[in-house]
Amino acid sequence: MWPVLTVVMVIAIACSSAESSPSGTQETVSTPELPTAMSTSIPVAPSPVPTLFPPMPSLTAELPAFPLAFESVGDMDTAREEHSATRLNDGRVLIVGGRNQFGTVLTATLLFDPINDSLSAGGELNGPHSGHSATLLKDGRVLIAGG
Repeated sequence: MWPVLTVVMVIAIACSSAESSPSGTQETVSTPELPTAMSTSIPVAPSPVPTLFPPMPSLTAELPAFPLAFESVGDMDTAREEHSATRLNDGRVLIVGGRNQFGTVLTATLLFDPINDSLSAGGELNGPHSGHSATLLKDGRVLIAGG
């Protein structure tokens, strides 16, 4: 069975009528009628729709249960914004650079250990970075770019 394509056409038909004028002569006045709708169905042969990309598989993931609250694990050396936080292969999190409350761009790094719930000072960067990207490389090093 072929799908059906329905075409709707609207046609405006003008008609004329004769009216008498006050002088007694007849005038012809054209007044348009309301549009009349016509509908017709045309069978259309099925054709495959070309696709640029194959269909995406359904992706699902189960997330581990985490508590829905934050808890303090210690104070940072300074408040930060525009920093990066990268999870390392051993589970620790490397916190790099950012800006302090005075807008100074930082060179300090911190390591967060989720097993011990502790923060410790990391190494200093060669230069300050803020708003940068931090990418964990396959060999375990972290590439800091930009900022």
